[in-house]
Amino acid sequence: MTAHRRAQRPRNLELTPREKTIVTMVAEGFTNKQMAEILGISLKTVETHRTAAMQKTGATCVALLVRYAVRVGLVS
Repeated sequence: MTAHRRAQRPRNLELTPREKTIVTMVAEGFTNKQMAEILGISLKTVETHRTAAMQKTGATCVALLVRYAVRVGLVS
C-alpha cells in the first residue's frame, strides 16, 4: 500500500450528525459562508466541523471529501 493510499484511509467513520450535514452540503457545492448562514452557525463552527469530518474520513482535499460522501450515500 502506498503512502498516498494510507493517508486516504478513513480513521473513524463515526461522523456526528452535524459533520454529516456539512459533508453533504460541501458535496452539493455550498461554500462555508453559505453553510453558516443556512444552518445558523458561525463560519468558524462550519470550518471546525468540516476539518473534523476530513480528519475522520481521511480526506486530504475537498474532492476526496466529496468522493466519500458519494461512496457512503450522503449524496448521489
